[in-house]
Amino acid sequence: TIEGLEGQLPFSWKIDRMILHLDSDTILDLEDVRLRSALFPLLRKHLVIAYCHIETADYTFAQPTEQNCTDIPCWVQEKITHFTPFMHLSVHYLNIGSVQTCNLTTGEKFIFSLEAKGKWKRHLSEFFFLGKIALHDAAQTHVELSLQGSKNQEISVQLAAYSDLINLQAKGKLSPDLKQNTAIATYSIPDLSSFTPSLSGSLAGKGYYENGKVKIAASATHLHIDHYPLETVDAFLEGEENQSQWTGCFKLNAEGGATALKGHTLFT
Repeated sequence: TIEGLEGQLPFSWKIDRMILHLDSDTILDLEDVRLRSALFPLLRKHLVIAYCHIETADYTFAQPTEQNCTDIPCWVQEKITHFTPFMHLSVHYLNIGSVQTCNLTTGEKFIFSLEAKGKWKRHLSEFFFLGKIALHDAAQTHVELSLQGSKNQEISVQLAAYSDLINLQAKGKLSPDLKQNTAIATYSIPDLSSFTPSLSGSLAGKGYYENGKVKIAASATHLHIDHYPLETVDAFLEGEENQSQWTGCFKLNAEGGATALKGHTLFT
């Protein structure tokens, strides 16, 4: 459904509202759309959007009611499999003032603004995406995401997130079926009291994941737990997933307080 279409078609468009029914439970509602496209690439079946601004975008979708967290990769893979663009597309600049996503199954909502560019070739034989997201939350979270790959080959991912609460940088590779994946990440929390008043100090660490195996290391400095001081706390977690069950070990070493703490435990 398109309302209020004007401009110098087909190269300059102004649309008051556009509603896309992607499937029975997925709707994309766009308002105040302005875009410019290029002529000559169309002769080669290549749609080039030089500029696109969307004031608001509402995306509603539903997951199967029987789906749990472990099924989410399958759900994502199904969406990717059914997404088959019929022509080459390049977007040089995209800006959306406000995006609201709503999961009709869980009721979860996210609101953010988006600035991005990207391209994909027909049948997703190759694609690239670079986006900057600003969440409309109290922590002023900003996320930068880069994706590059193809529908049937490995996908490279880079992620950086910054907020008043936490800083995160990660990169990894995803297989087309989302089952053979690797990732490495570093993170820091400058002020633990932002999460709970009973804690103070800072935390930093790194993590690694490869095909069901995970390692996470964390180090806290100038830590106070309910006013109990600990100069340094080092923790290490190692685990492996097998048939939806996790096994591994956890190690802890704390120094600088009235008594030193050291120990480890196994979990299954």
